[in-house]
Amino acid sequence: MELIGQIIGNYQIEALLGTGGMGQVFRARHLQLHRAAAFKVLHPQYASDPTFQARFVQEARTIASMIHPNIIEIYDFGQHDDWYYLIMELVGDGSLRTLLQQQTDEQSTLPLWLGLDLVRQAADGLAFAHAKSMVHRDIKPDNLLLTRGAVVNDFGDPYLVKVSDFGLAKLAEGGMQTVQGQTMGTPAYMSPEQCQALALDGRSDIYSLGIVLYEIATGVVPFETKGLSDAVYKHIYAEPPPPRQVRPDLSPELQEVILHCLKKAPSERFSTAAELSRELSSLVRSLRAGVAGAQTIVPSLEPVRPSDLSAKSSDFRIAFERERQTLTPGESEMVRVSILSQDRGPQEIDLDLEAIPAAWLPASSATVSLPPGTGQVISLPVTVPRSFETPAGEYPVTVRASSAATGSAPVTASAIWVVAPYDAITLEVTPVQASGWTSGVYTATVKNLGNVPARVELGGQSDASTLALKPNPAVLELAPGEAQSARITARVVTRWGGGRSITANVEARGNGDARQTVPVTFAQRALLPFLLPVFGLLLIAVVVGGFLLTRGNGSANGTLGPTPTATSASSAVAVAAASTTPTPTTAAASTADAPTPTVSAASTTAPTHAPSAGSTAAVVVPPVTPSAASHLPFFVFSTGRGKPPGVLEVYRMNADGSGLAALTQNDQDDWEPAVSADETQVAFVSTRDGHNQIYVMNADGSDQRRLTNDPASDEYPIWSPAEPRIVFTRSANQRTALYLINADGSNLTELATTTTGSNWSPDWSPDGKQIVFVSDRFGKPDIFSINVDGTNLHQLTSSDSDDSPRWSYDGEHIVFLSRRDGNAEIYVMNADGSSQTRLTDTPVDEMDPSWSPDDGRIAFAAGGEIFTMHADGTQRVQLTHGAVYDSWLRWSPGQEYLVFTSNRDGNREIYVMNQDGSGLKRLTNNAGFDGNPTWAPFIP
Repeated sequence: MELIGQIIGNYQIEALLGTGGMGQVFRARHLQLHRAAAFKVLHPQYASDPTFQARFVQEARTIASMIHPNIIEIYDFGQHDDWYYLIMELVGDGSLRTLLQQQTDEQSTLPLWLGLDLVRQAADGLAFAHAKSMVHRDIKPDNLLLTRGAVVNDFGDPYLVKVSDFGLAKLAEGGMQTVQGQTMGTPAYMSPEQCQALALDGRSDIYSLGIVLYEIATGVVPFETKGLSDAVYKHIYAEPPPPRQVRPDLSPELQEVILHCLKKAPSERFSTAAELSRELSSLVRSLRAGVAGAQTIVPSLEPVRPSDLSAKSSDFRIAFERERQTLTPGESEMVRVSILSQDRGPQEIDLDLEAIPAAWLPASSATVSLPPGTGQVISLPVTVPRSFETPAGEYPVTVRASSAATGSAPVTASAIWVVAPYDAITLEVTPVQASGWTSGVYTATVKNLGNVPARVELGGQSDASTLALKPNPAVLELAPGEAQSARITARVVTRWGGGRSITANVEARGNGDARQTVPVTFAQRALLPFLLPVFGLLLIAVVVGGFLLTRGNGSANGTLGPTPTATSASSAVAVAAASTTPTPTTAAASTADAPTPTVSAASTTAPTHAPSAGSTAAVVVPPVTPSAASHLPFFVFSTGRGKPPGVLEVYRMNADGSGLAALTQNDQDDWEPAVSADETQVAFVSTRDGHNQIYVMNADGSDQRRLTNDPASDEYPIWSPAEPRIVFTRSANQRTALYLINADGSNLTELATTTTGSNWSPDWSPDGKQIVFVSDRFGKPDIFSINVDGTNLHQLTSSDSDDSPRWSYDGEHIVFLSRRDGNAEIYVMNADGSSQTRLTDTPVDEMDPSWSPDDGRIAFAAGGEIFTMHADGTQRVQLTHGAVYDSWLRWSPGQEYLVFTSNRDGNREIYVMNQDGSGLKRLTNNAGFDGNPTWAPFIP
């Protein structure tokens, strides 16, 4: 407040207008021009950063160079004592937040067309900035300022939108060289890539603007968040409720635009803000024009090339209301064309649609009567056949309008219709019954009935796993309409005696939900049943003869034979007799409990050598299976079933769904639980004392105690596998650091200290001696490792786009995510950073890579489904199908199954399934949020 009345440069500070996260805004007036301006003073804390001045000058120059009607203009900038300031255009009619709040206070509703046009204007400003490689990073209603009566446009919008605070979020994050790895932004409006500290481009702003669009259309934001951690989780993993579920009167077209903005992967959103602006323009035009008096026409003509998107003559104008529209095969879609007559008398206008296949529309033309100076919206019911003969993709279309009465030149307008892809396959297997003693052959024929290429995986299994089905080839690549065949060999274990019939299923799995199953039968022939009596008699003769022979060769003291030597045919039997291995008569009983055999020194070498000359067999010691744990594994998780409803608490549950118990119960959020290596303690995050702090409690919820006490945000506790010690993240002043602390709260230490950038996403090595983590200390995110004593910092990757490293259980490898080739794909490398290999290559982002306890497989999520693959990337198997969103998967300690969260039944719940995807079972059933399951370590 001491700045009021002061003269800084050519401006005198007059009054305080407001306070924000970056500083304070004052009204100021130019001493000579008498022009009012907004004087923004940044917090003095920035002056303590020795690199801030250079960054400030660089960013301020860039911001000042952006002159656009929808961006706040920067008049000047500079430094006064310890204050950095920006002088900018003064906008006096509040912000979009002010307007929305006013509607709430007055219990009125902002006209939808007006709200959409405000977002359209913001998109125009963003498009201009993005073309200059400027990303805003903090789009929200508060930063969309309004000035009234300053613009007249085609829609009669009374407000001009001005995007403010451009570049300030980037400036606070550390400037050009340290823009990665930060969570700068407002939690409710942050993009998934912001939440994951990934590289940002203009599509991040499009996501944030989509949140604003959702809020305008429905009155609420899609994700109600309880702090940064909750926001990060929901933006990355949770799907937004469709807007029409909140407000049913919204049009499907508007819902499509909103959800297009809110796609998790940037590549699936609008590619530019200009594209979003065009879609919003069509929607505003439709809402303003309405559909009163519209009539339906059904024309069709042979394809021709399109002309301009919109055109006009001296008599009338015509335009598609949506320049780009998606059509779903097999469903009728309404396409609307607007016609506006000029004031030159009534007109009879002939309409013809061109460049549309005849099967999409049955009629060829129509005539529209327009009174002078009026307009109509013509609705066209278009049905794209659901056939592989109509490939997915873009189709240019043209509407041609002419008037014979006036003799004026025809007018045309064009649009792009996008035929949506769909997947469908058929499977035929011949014969349905094969026969043989040990094997048989089937032929599987798959046809692609979808309108996009299909990759079909073939497989199969019998109910009791007695029949193995092996396809060749195992994968078919099919063009739309194409059919291919594969040979499937069936093999069964040799079985003496009579024949039997075995049933099995041959399965073809294509793209998405395309899946077909055909039951088959294998008739195993009887294997020499008529010779069984003969073999029985021969066996009796051999036994009796052997008995008489040994009696004749016995020694005088009555033993059954000579004392065995190391070279005799019976040496293996003698070695076995010298050990404590059970005799043949007791072996069956002893193997049921699978004890660890006690083998003498003489017997330990026998199983490891081939039979000696003259031997008939070698002794084989069966593998020893470790005994199972004496207790049932359990996991801890976060849930929104607290009081009041929605407050996060920590619960525990056994692997079979039993033993549900609340570990925390208070009116503040508790979340992110983790179990110690000895299963006796649980660490978690709580806001019960005003800030996000790390707490520890006993595994039954008793003795809850706070470990950290700092105004910063402490989150993501992870226990050491070797000692009662925890690594966690601490975020303050737009910087995230790693800290270590003992379970009793002692020895708090910052790890891998850096003065530039942040450190995050830590994971312990299995021996507890090292930590791998992500850091942007050199400008962009890469993976590093360091000893827990702070020595031997080692950079493992240098692609500037890596995240989420996870150590294998044997400590030899690290799996991680990388965008170095475009999408977020799964990579693996040696623990020293060598041999970096990509394991996946898909058009969607992968996430949540998780090692199986034997390090043989990796589970991960992609496109809302769960997959597993071998550790070398082969044998990829999709385990879930048709889910809304499956994520946060973790292997059970014994590797029998996977636990994960899913909203397939509406709410976010915890599910478990066998490691092959069978036996899917929901473990929780709660109206609120259940998620983030974390297993207790396995104690053998």
